[in-house]
Amino acid sequence: MVGLFQAVMAVMYSPRTYLGEGKSWKSILLLEFLFWRLPTCWFRSLPDIFIIGAQKCGTTSLHSYLCDDTENFSAGIVKETHFIDGRSPFGTIWEHCPIVGRRLLRSFFDFSFHTKGKLVIEATPEGLYCGWMLPAILQLNPHAKFIVLLRDPIDRAYSSYLHQTRKGRENLSFDEAVHREILLNNDEKHPLGKKFQQFYAESVEKRSMKPLLSDPSVRNAFFRLSYVARGRYAPQIKVLLKTVPREQCLFIDSADFFSETEHTLRMVRDWLGAHNESKSKIDMSPKNTSGWMYNKSMA
Repeated sequence: MVGLFQAVMAVMYSPRTYLGEGKSWKSILLLEFLFWRLPTCWFRSLPDIFIIGAQKCGTTSLHSYLCDDTENFSAGIVKETHFIDGRSPFGTIWEHCPIVGRRLLRSFFDFSFHTKGKLVIEATPEGLYCGWMLPAILQLNPHAKFIVLLRDPIDRAYSSYLHQTRKGRENLSFDEAVHREILLNNDEKHPLGKKFQQFYAESVEKRSMKPLLSDPSVRNAFFRLSYVARGRYAPQIKVLLKTVPREQCLFIDSADFFSETEHTLRMVRDWLGAHNESKSKIDMSPKNTSGWMYNKSMA
């Protein structure tokens, strides 16, 4: 009986390890949240670090390299909780209630006694892109630090395009896809344009993801067909720095990150104050690459 109980708890605690990445683990993961993680959320940690973007700029690699250093860092049950963009299992119910938000966000992470002396990392790359949600995230942990990786916008856009093509979500050429996005954002005569622009403006005004998530076509356009928009860094950074104190933000050039990875990691650790001696072996291979211009690291 003891062995059976341990096996059940092991599957509940880390279902993907035992069930793989198929559809079956999602239902088990839901049970884990309902019967294990949520009831014990009081004893779990909040993230100290948010890697908030930009998408296809190396966020997966940075998260992986840091989390391999288990003496200094602790990861959640998933790399991307999608808490900030409303696509977590909890949707948008936490947005205007920090008390509820803290409890729900804690459920993604390990117990506090396991993370003592370590920094807890979350890495949803939509954070920079959904900048109007940053005040709500900052309310959950006012002392959190935010890391942003920035890459050549054209390289970033094409990498994102290849990612969506590989997933079967894009069937246009790159030029056609960019043209469609420009019309979507600027032409109200576009079949989806007026609705997209209206819902986007409403989300920003209300500081809520709910309007953008309410219509499947708008949701798809915002998250998956935003090749150019995500690379317009200036307005996104402006929103970030109006919300978060400058000393709590670190900006990294993706080209430097991948050409001088070890040096960049040392700089990141120093900035975060992660000074425990690391005994872990870090897998330095690029993560989540697109396969295009591999030497420039499409992570």
